[in-house]
Amino acid sequence: MAVAYKEVSEPDKEKTQIRRLVNRVLKERRLSLIVGSDVELGDDSTDQPAVWIWLLIDPRSKLTKSELGHINELARSIKTEIFQNNFGRQPYVRLRTAA
Repeated sequence: MAVAYKEVSEPDKEKTQIRRLVNRVLKERRLSLIVGSDVELGDDSTDQPAVWIWLLIDPRSKLTKSELGHINELARSIKTEIFQNNFGRQPYVRLRTAA
């Protein structure tokens, strides 16, 4: 029986690389209220390549000013990593409640 080989597209490879990068930064920072992440590739409103990184927040969390400060630091770290790894995409980090 022949097995069909499906080649992974460049956007899929790039998305996987960015997802790994985000997961590494999340693991290093260990913010308990962040329970996951999601990555979307596309073009932003200026038709430039972009990546949206959604940080999934525990829905039971009550965010404090201090925690928001840590999330902002985390977002900056993620953006810096995206730029330093030359993905050629504008990173947008957003928060979303986990389902």
